Amino acid sequence: MALRTPLQGGLPPAGAVRGAVVEIACDESGFSGTNLLDPATPVITHASVDLALTEAAGLIESLRSGFRFSPHELKSGQFLRRGEALGWFLGQLRGRAYVHLVDKELFLVTRVVDLLVAPPTYAAGTRLTMSRRPAALALYRSRHTDRARWSEFLAAFVDMVRPKRRYPSGPAIDRFLRARDALSAAVRAADVSPTDVSPADVSPADVSPADVSPADVSPAVVRAADALPAVVRAADSPGAVPPGAAVPPGAAVPPGAAVPPGAAVPPGAAVPPGAAVPPGAAVPPGAAVPPGAAVPPGAAVPPGAAVPPGAAVPPGADASAVDVLAALEPARVRAVLRRLDDEDRSIPPPLEPLLPALAEAVLQWSAGGRRVLVVHDEQSALTADRLTRLQRALAGDSGVSPLAGLVMVDSRDDARVQVADLLAGVARRSRGTLVGELLSPTSLRDPDDAP
Repeated sequence: MALRTPLQGGLPPAGAVRGAVVEIACDESGFSGTNLLDPATPVITHASVDLALTEAAGLIESLRSGFRFSPHELKSGQFLRRGEALGWFLGQLRGRAYVHLVDKELFLVTRVVDLLVAPPTYAAGTRLTMSRRPAALALYRSRHTDRARWSEFLAAFVDMVRPKRRYPSGPAIDRFLRARDALSAAVRAADVSPTDVSPADVSPADVSPADVSPADVSPAVVRAADALPAVVRAADSPGAVPPGAAVPPGAAVPPGAAVPPGAAVPPGAAVPPGAAVPPGAAVPPGAAVPPGAAVPPGAAVPPGAAVPPGAAVPPGADASAVDVLAALEPARVRAVLRRLDDEDRSIPPPLEPLLPALAEAVLQWSAGGRRVLVVHDEQSALTADRLTRLQRALAGDSGVSPLAGLVMVDSRDDARVQVADLLAGVARRSRGTLVGELLSPTSLRDPDDAP
């Protein structure tokens, strides 16, 4: 008989768990460590069931006897060739199981937002931070713009935040920022095509110096010189848009608008000379935006608010991919990397999708105020320190965490974990098989994509 190594990790409860408690068994499929860009496993699935040991053992026995499966550990691949068995199995788990599906590329994008735009927290990637999801989805949906630049952007991020990087952070940060700029350029180019504005739309008369007056009136259709080479360039219409003025695609520069040199002018914004306000920023009248202030696209600055130099305001819910990329400021990237290099454990591990997946399982099963005790197949990512931090993050203001504890087991000894393993494998290999209540509503996937 082969010797088994002691189980590692976990966070057993310190004592008796009081109050309403549900015990769930969990396992995953598609875990690839920090190699999140492996094309062979684009998703990871995390399944949880609330079956009793006797129920799970009876289900496994029914599969083996009723459908003549192997007496050894069942594998999900067998189910995909036996439709009647799969239908029966999923039917038995209705209301007793959940699967949280994680698209690994989207997970990486959420980590870009969670670490480099918003304050890092162990609640990141869960329903507790859903306000960040629109920004991540906006960036994720730009992936088809230029696949080569998209792949380089993700690879550069993974390389930069990898725990055991083989060289100093400086070159890794530089590579990431170059990839950010290249992807941003590709997205902007895709958003603005020569057909958007034709030469007929704008004539020299529209933007001649004689037309410019102090009045700030109706919009003219003038695009950025660097975005639309075929339309009006500053050299063609001296005085219309001063040298150095950055007018983003879609910005309306009406006759008479005063555009000071060096100003980045979003649509409708009144910007004082020298102030840099990225495209899309909502700057109401009276907002004080000093030179150098970082006001990312989508950020709403209330009237009279003073945005100090260097202040970082995350993109709003309507942010575009370009907005999110613009918010990845070099100073913040370097600050976060210093904390990671110093092994600041208050930052969640950037390349571990299993932690937010586990958190979602706990939050899903804690409905009604129940606490959740987890039985999990052994996983190196689920260390006691990480689980303790996750437990605190899920507690929120109440001080009572829904995560009561986590006990590691060997799946060979626990039929409940075998059922969870089987469900996770089926879900990963054939996502279309999950319907209705079995698929977690907060799964990390683009809702516009087919399941």
